[in-house]
Amino acid sequence: MQEMGILSLLPTLLNPQSSCTPKVANIIAEMAKNEYMRSPCVEAGLIPPLVQLLNSTDQEVLLQTGRALGNICYDSRK
Repeated sequence: MQEMGILSLLPTLLNPQSSCTPKVANIIAEMAKNEYMRSPCVEAGLIPPLVQLLNSTDQEVLLQTGRALGNICYDSRK
């Protein structure tokens, strides 16, 4: 994902009005389970759009966004 440049495309897909947003947030959450993917997620600019999604009223968006942010931040020393 990182080498193919897909990671840098994900922030644009985190649109609150898009029906694919929960799936994109889920993909990010699953990737961030791997400790080696956490920094690349931050570097790709995923944190600001994920934080913006916390204003959503969609429960699935909130669930997946919370998972993604939690996994990215897990065991962070920064």
